[in-house]
Amino acid sequence: MIMKRICVLLTCHNRKEKTLRCVQSLTAKNAKLNFSFVIVDDGSTDGTKEALQSLENIDIAIINGDGNLFYSGGMRKAIEYAKNNSCQYDYYMLANDDVDFYDNTIEKMTELADNRIVVGVTDDGNRKMTYGGVQSRSKFRPSFHKVMSTETELVKCDTFNANCVVIPSAIFNALDNIDNFYVHGFGDYDYGLMASKKGYTIIATPFFVGMCKNNPIKGSWKDKSLSLKERKKAKEKINGSPSKVWYYFTKKHFGFFSAIAVVAYQYIGMVFKK
Repeated sequence: MIMKRICVLLTCHNRKEKTLRCVQSLTAKNAKLNFSFVIVDDGSTDGTKEALQSLENIDIAIINGDGNLFYSGGMRKAIEYAKNNSCQYDYYMLANDDVDFYDNTIEKMTELADNRIVVGVTDDGNRKMTYGGVQSRSKFRPSFHKVMSTETELVKCDTFNANCVVIPSAIFNALDNIDNFYVHGFGDYDYGLMASKKGYTIIATPFFVGMCKNNPIKGSWKDKSLSLKERKKAKEKINGSPSKVWYYFTKKHFGFFSAIAVVAYQYIGMVFKK
C-alpha cells in the first residue's frame, strides 16, 4: 500500500516539550501517513532546535527566525519554504504545536479532503469545542461563530483557526501566502477567507482532532479587571489585538466604514468595561 504523504507546517518559540510532543504524536498516532515537517524556530533559547535535530527517522526542515516573526510571520516563512521546495506531497497541514492530537485523526481528515480544505476541530479535554472552522454571521462586519460537522452532515466554513488544517496539495499550491501585513493574529482568518473567495470549499471535521485549551482572558485586553490603560496596552501589543490589524482586516473583507466602526466600538467597550 502506498502511503499518503503529508507535509506539516508550523512555527514555534520556546515551547520545546510541546513542539516535540506535537511532532512525535502526529507521526506515532497516524501510522498510515508519511509525514514531513517544515518548522520555523523563531529564535528559541530553550533548545527546541537542537531537540528537533536529534529526532531520528523524522523528516524535518528547520528554518531559523530571529524571535520577531510571531505566528503569522513564522507560518508565512514555512509556507514560502514549502512552495519554493515543492515535493510530491498529497497534502499540506497547518498546525499549532499546542494541540495534543488524538489517535488517527489526521488519517481521518485526509479521507475527507477530497478537493476541499478540512479544518480539525479541537476541544478543551471535556468535549467542549475550542478552535476550528467558523462561519461569518454578517456581510457587513467581522462576526464569526464556531461550527462542527456531524456524522450525517458536513458543515461548510468561511474561514478557520489554523490549529489543524489539512489542505490538498493542488489547493495549497494555488493559494497565495499569508498576507504580509499580519505579524501575529488574523493571518489564518485572512488566509481562510481568501481561500473561500477563490471558490474553495472548507469543511469542519465531525470529530475532535485533539485537545487545545482556549487562550486565557486574564491579563489580556478582554480582562475587565484591568484598568483602561492596562487594557489598551495589552490590546496594542504585537501578540495582543492591535487596532491597526483590526482596521486592515475589516477594511479588506467588510469595507472602510465597518473598519472605522469596529475599532471605535472596541475602545468604547473598554471605557465602559465591556
